[in-house]
Amino acid sequence: MEETKNTIENEHSREEDGTRRKPHADLEGTGVLGDLPGALTEIAPEGSRALMIACEGKSEAAVREAIARKFRVSAAYPEKTSDGLKEFAKSVRPGEDVKLVIAAGDGELADAGKFVAARYGLPLCVVALSQADVNYHTFVSTLRGRDGTGKYRAVKPDLVLFDYSLYPDSDVRNAAAYGIACSRLVSAFDAFATGLVSGFGIVAKSVAELLSADKPDKELTGKATARLSRACGENPRLSGGGSALAAEALEALKRSRNEIPKLRGENEVLTALPIIRLYAAFLSLLPTLPVAAPDGNLRLELMARIKISPFAAARAISDREELVGLERAAYILKEYRADLVSRCLIIEKTLAYSAKRIKRLYKDKGYSYNNYATASDVGLSLALATEMRGGDSLIKIIKQAGYLEGLVTGAARAFR
Repeated sequence: MEETKNTIENEHSREEDGTRRKPHADLEGTGVLGDLPGALTEIAPEGSRALMIACEGKSEAAVREAIARKFRVSAAYPEKTSDGLKEFAKSVRPGEDVKLVIAAGDGELADAGKFVAARYGLPLCVVALSQADVNYHTFVSTLRGRDGTGKYRAVKPDLVLFDYSLYPDSDVRNAAAYGIACSRLVSAFDAFATGLVSGFGIVAKSVAELLSADKPDKELTGKATARLSRACGENPRLSGGGSALAAEALEALKRSRNEIPKLRGENEVLTALPIIRLYAAFLSLLPTLPVAAPDGNLRLELMARIKISPFAAARAISDREELVGLERAAYILKEYRADLVSRCLIIEKTLAYSAKRIKRLYKDKGYSYNNYATASDVGLSLALATEMRGGDSLIKIIKQAGYLEGLVTGAARAFR
């Protein structure tokens, strides 16, 4: 699995003096789609042509009808397959008269829209049509294709619309939204542990609202993920973290076996609790932090299971042996160990409770997870989380110190 990171950001969202233009306030609520055409005229000339990137469906049709009140609309409809949208995004060629890109759909469609808007220097509006994503506001475009997954520095949208009436009334997507919110607790912990950046407040509020509901509906989960999407746009560290990286590794493992993975939020349900218990086990080793001898052969064997190329694997092994920054990380961990341990225990209890609640959100009472992933699968995903491209996380420090493979076996048993 090959990963790349490129910068494709253009100058489309800058004022005449070169300063970055601030995004417009979100349109959020039930029935706010009617306000979209007027808001779009603030970022593109009325009557100009807009390129809409979306799948074909009832909600998408409603969005197109609304846009057509003020703009001439062209559409690019991708065929969503297990191969992802990388090839589609690279194939889109807006006409010379296109002045605006509108991406309507889930996070994958939003990322395709970011890529196209950045590539051709066009303003971007994202219309969120799924409560199971929190990457609508970020500048990163993650595109999966037949040749692997690419992560590109693209653009943040100029306008984002959240109309909960357009969301699917789906137990699976509500559960996935619930899982994403709980997983962001791990992201906030990672942000604090690796850079003393706090993001607990906004995440804790979202999780608390979901936990207090008897059965979160699409409006409640939509509000939570909209809030988290804005937080991730402001603080990119909240987009990643050990749980999100492990979920990405689990998806890669599933695809390497030609199996269909669950939604990202559903996979984060399986990885969040084991990750936080892995962190607790590592923190118990402090205040001393001896560097363990890395087992390079074991790591090569693990990476081969999700089809990471031998060349990429060799680079990962050499990266591991570079202890740049480990001394600073160890100092932060030792100085703030008491606070970290306290937060870790609170998050662990929350996630243990949440894991049970999430399964009850399904009509089949959680049986969807039966035979989906073994403890070995989850352990492998934790061990390979560091090979997924993302921001700083405590799990990368654990790998750098040489403890990752030794700790994942016990932590993986927590996923049940």
